[in-house]
Amino acid sequence: MTKTANPPRPQIDDRADTFFLWIQTHMRQVAIAGVVLVALGLGVWLWRQSRVARERNASIDLLNAAQTIQSGNMALAQSDLEKLVARYEGTNAAAQAAFELANIYYGQGQYDRGIPLLQQLAESSDDPLVRAMAENGVASGYEGGGRFADAAGHYRRAAELTRLEDERDIYLANAARAYQAAGNKAEAVAIWRQLIDSEGTQSAEARVRLGELTAEPAKQG
Repeated sequence: MTKTANPPRPQIDDRADTFFLWIQTHMRQVAIAGVVLVALGLGVWLWRQSRVARERNASIDLLNAAQTIQSGNMALAQSDLEKLVARYEGTNAAAQAAFELANIYYGQGQYDRGIPLLQQLAESSDDPLVRAMAENGVASGYEGGGRFADAAGHYRRAAELTRLEDERDIYLANAARAYQAAGNKAEAVAIWRQLIDSEGTQSAEARVRLGELTAEPAKQG
């Protein structure tokens, strides 16, 4: 009787045998790799937990500073906000604290202290909305200090960064006013015309301002 040949083993079995053989001969390396992966996973988890704790602590400090502002103790609030911004840089609470601190500086006429604070935030934040607000704050500081041309440039930068149309028009209108205050009539006229064409929230004012800037003086009889 003719013997039936054994069916060939599937190729996948050979591969499995080869894999397990490799594991057996490289057991030490596999164990080390496993430890490394576990350590990396633990490191990522600890990093995330640290960020959560940092944000929580920063938020608590911000709340305490806000309560101090409401109590009227601006000197203590300023000190607390300065510590918060330095200690928790990069957190959402620190960004909010920077705006509050800049407002305090501006209220004291210390534009040279508030402007760099917001400029750093505008350059470091990953959030376009925060960057736009920070640029607007920088512009306000320059405007408060009488540097209208610098203010106009930062208002324009804020308009470029924001994704909100109404907010963009407000920033552009601020830029037009600042250009006009700086004596740059051409730039002011160009922005007011842009706002009229956009037919947004600032278009009504833009028509008035443009009429004022382009009106021909009456001739003497």
